[in-house]
Amino acid sequence: MELNFNFKVGPCVIKGKIDRVNDLGDGIELIDYKTGRPKDKKLSSEDKEQLLIYQIAAQELFKEPIKKLTYYYLDDNSCVSFLGSEAELQQMKQKITKNFQAIQESVFPPRPSLLCRHCDFKDICEYRKL
Repeated sequence: MELNFNFKVGPCVIKGKIDRVNDLGDGIELIDYKTGRPKDKKLSSEDKEQLLIYQIAAQELFKEPIKKLTYYYLDDNSCVSFLGSEAELQQMKQKITKNFQAIQESVFPPRPSLLCRHCDFKDICEYRKL
């Protein structure tokens, strides 16, 4: 079942859609379907962010424990599962709040990368990376 969500972290409202919610009997599993190359079994903290946000949302929406977060890769039918720790969830909430504040203050520092070659401002940007 697909599930829309809407919850608050500090002053910001987060909206999204969880691809699938499975009832495991003793809790729930949140699944996000992915195309493209599957990730290794060891996910980076950045790789986990989307499902950590889903875990925070599900904790607000459901009265059942979240038992598992899963990325399901459609290209080879593989999956990687984990569960966010309390520390990871708190870090994610702090990151959301920090990003929200930066957006409100119009703080957009340059982040040069290989993507600069596709930027509309590459000809006038002093930070561009070729």
